[in-house]
Amino acid sequence: MTSNTIQGIARTGVNYISIGRLTHSSPALDLSLHIL
Repeated sequence: MTSNTIQGIARTGVNYISIGRLTHSSPALDLSLHIL
């Protein structure tokens, strides 16, 4: 899925397009809870 192909796919009438690339290479966020 690229920005060039997504427009053509969107024209087919699909309601949703799932793109894992948005979150696949993003850095992890530390959401741990430290109890003192």
